[in-house]
Amino acid sequence: MYKLKIQSDKFPMKPGHLLGRFSTLPDASTRLPQPIRAGGRRAGGPRRCRRGSITLEFGLVVLPFIVFVAALTEIVWQVTTASVLDAAALRASRFGITGQQRLAATPPALTCRSLAIPWLISHSTGNFLKSSRITVTSQSWATLGSQRDAAAPTTGAGQGGQVAVYTVEYRQPYLTLGFFGAASHRIHRATVTVMNEPFSNAVC
Repeated sequence: MYKLKIQSDKFPMKPGHLLGRFSTLPDASTRLPQPIRAGGRRAGGPRRCRRGSITLEFGLVVLPFIVFVAALTEIVWQVTTASVLDAAALRASRFGITGQQRLAATPPALTCRSLAIPWLISHSTGNFLKSSRITVTSQSWATLGSQRDAAAPTTGAGQGGQVAVYTVEYRQPYLTLGFFGAASHRIHRATVTVMNEPFSNAVC
């Protein structure tokens, strides 16, 4: 029986041969840094620091952007309301100068011209302007000269041939500024001066 001796100097054993053919032990150059825990050891490395800086940068960019979008939305909302109110007040004043008490589509309960005008303002905008938020004040003068001379006006839309001034106020709630402690609504105002047609209806 023959025995085979292997000299360690001729066949040096490398680390990992005892663990199998495909396994090797990591050397010092391939070892990962250990996390720092209590006592001064490494704990996460630069990757965790990078995540924190990304979160901070995200907050610094997103918060001003949200405020900018909210302010822009509010401005567009209020400017649109003012523009729609001007057009609706002009259209309602054209109805007022005719002396009619109501239109064909006016609800039966509105039998007076002064009551029909707020409804007409809301109806002409497709109910974008709510009639419950509309306040209409009308004053009249006998002639344009008396209005120019600051004569005392008469309350109401006036009789035929008189000068009438309609002042329409609308309370539009804020979309976003209410969350920041601002006022709950903004008051928009439109003023229209007209001369009534020579109708003979009673003042209403």
